[in-house]
Amino acid sequence: MMKHLKKSDAFPVEDGRIKSIWIGTGIVKLVFEAWNSRQFVLIFDGADCVKSSHAVDEDIGEYKVSVAGEGKKLHSFYSAWEYDTAILEIAAESVRIYQAVNGK
Repeated sequence: MMKHLKKSDAFPVEDGRIKSIWIGTGIVKLVFEAWNSRQFVLIFDGADCVKSSHAVDEDIGEYKVSVAGEGKKLHSFYSAWEYDTAILEIAAESVRIYQAVNGK
């Protein structure tokens, strides 16, 4: 059975983990897996700054969005075990969220 992507407005960040990060020119693609094995793909457009510290396969406890300046927002993912530690930060113009669903 193949997986297809369906547009989503949000993703359940609590008790999930980042499975992979792909960084391209001006774009970042992140695969996020929720506690119930549902997978989400987040695509950050207009990305120009990425800071990561052992983010892949780390449990995520919180996700925050703040103003980064110059029309960008800072997307911060925090460790479930060290609440004040951002393990991934992405400054981007926008983010698109998709859920991977089973299909034929």
